[in-house]
Amino acid sequence: MRVISIMFFIIFGIQPAFAGDVEIRTCKNIPYLTNAQETLLQSLDIYSPQQKTPHPKAVVIFIHGGGWAIGDKGQKAHIAKRNFFVQNNIVFVSINYRMAPQYSFPAYPQDVAAAISYVIDNIDKYGGNPGGVFISGHSAGGHLAALVSTDARYLKAYGKNLKDIRGVILLDGAGYNIPGRFESFGSNKERKRVRKMYELAFGTNPALWKDASPVNYVAAKKDIPPFLVFYVVGRKEAEIQSREFVSALKDAEVPAKLVPIEHSSHRKINVSFGAQSGFKEKETLDFIDRYGAH
Repeated sequence: MRVISIMFFIIFGIQPAFAGDVEIRTCKNIPYLTNAQETLLQSLDIYSPQQKTPHPKAVVIFIHGGGWAIGDKGQKAHIAKRNFFVQNNIVFVSINYRMAPQYSFPAYPQDVAAAISYVIDNIDKYGGNPGGVFISGHSAGGHLAALVSTDARYLKAYGKNLKDIRGVILLDGAGYNIPGRFESFGSNKERKRVRKMYELAFGTNPALWKDASPVNYVAAKKDIPPFLVFYVVGRKEAEIQSREFVSALKDAEVPAKLVPIEHSSHRKINVSFGAQSGFKEKETLDFIDRYGAH
């Protein structure tokens, strides 16, 4: 039966992969905009459990990091995540978006919102639940996940709203308050490097820095979804930004949990996610179970 299944997917252009005992249905390079400027940069990959279940599955949309300038939805860091979520009967979606320096803000969150809208409208075809969509991102991807989940303008442009997101999972972001990021700990050389990276993505106008900062959109009664915010212990800029952001969410009565991760690094928290069922993975599954559509 497995041979027949593999031949079926090859004939119809869908690649099968396997994670343990769970067969994965893999659909790559799906354009999420009909008028895309960039065929690959405005596309996404969907990984879903092949076996049928009585109920549609929760969905995690992952946004890669890379300083808004590098990265790809197919990078190796996503393999463990993909397998982890599919093994736990969750559809995993990895997205691309336009990046600096060829494109500038607000192209990045506009693309993320377009991808989210596409997933909500089409994920049922892949066994996912359009009412059970979660957003996640690492580093710059975490910033974009936070921004489109607090500033309703981006989703509204595609006929969606903040209530369409069940929850947000952030991995060691440090861009929730961009002007504040320039004042974070580090040597003068480090601060100059960070500022150069942010100015490449967001320009030199302080008004744009403010416009791109998720913390400025946190307010009560906006239907902002719940947040699960991880940061690496010892990475001061991530801790400061994460604590400030979570504090603002709680003040606005938005469910939010801050989770420090020890014995890790900015890179490791991303590449290790899902490699084994550890603390952050359990926290994530509990979060999805708690806030997912039932």
